[in-house]
Amino acid sequence: MEPIPQESCTPKTHRIIIAQQGSFVVRPGKLNVRRGDTVIWMAIGAKVSIFFPAGIFRPNEGLLGGRVVDVSNGGESPALVIRDDVEYKIYPYSAYCDKSNSFAQGGSDPELIVGP
Repeated sequence: MEPIPQESCTPKTHRIIIAQQGSFVVRPGKLNVRRGDTVIWMAIGAKVSIFFPAGIFRPNEGLLGGRVVDVSNGGESPALVIRDDVEYKIYPYSAYCDKSNSFAQGGSDPELIVGP
């Protein structure tokens, strides 16, 4: 078995955009991440509240109750880091857009896919 190249183990920063294209959408709708990676959401066209299952991210002051982050229109979320001990699995989340009074879609509900 070959060792994993060092650069593939380096944590990465991912950006997810929530913007209006008819209705509000999340791009990418599904994102593969690893433990230690950072995720930042950007909101274009509306204030957005993003709801996560508990325990995905390391503690962060911007993560309300460990499960919700608010992103202002034209702004970015705090940088949220995937916990080092999070279980490998698919984590669906929701993004509520104030302007449309509805949840954004990502092809289906948006997902973070945590894997090795």
